[in-house]
Amino acid sequence: MFIMDKKLERVTKNTFNSGSIRDAVVFLDMCIKSAFPEFHFRGIEVTNLMATKKIVEGKSWNHVFKITSVTSTLGSAWEISCHRVSHGSSTDKKVILDAETLRIINQ
Repeated sequence: MFIMDKKLERVTKNTFNSGSIRDAVVFLDMCIKSAFPEFHFRGIEVTNLMATKKIVEGKSWNHVFKITSVTSTLGSAWEISCHRVSHGSSTDKKVILDAETLRIINQ
C-alpha cells in the first residue's frame, strides 16, 4: 500500500477534523479529478459538509456530487457519486477511490 500524500493527508484531516470548508473544496476537487479524469467539471463548489459522518456534497454547473466514506475489501475508501442535473445525456456515475491514494479501486 502507498503512503498517503502529505497534501491529501492535510486536506483530509482539516476537512473532517476541523470542518474546514476551504479544505473541503480542495478535497472535493481532488476526488472528482481522480474519479473522473476524462471529464472537466466547471464551477465546482461545496454545498454541504457533514464532517462527523465524513460526507462532502458539492456541485458544478451541470452536476451534483456526493463523497462518502466507505469500507471496501481493501480498507477505507471514498465513494464518489455524480449525477447530471441539467439537460444532457450523461448517466449517473459512481466510483470507489482508495482513501490513502485516491486511486480508482472500483467503477
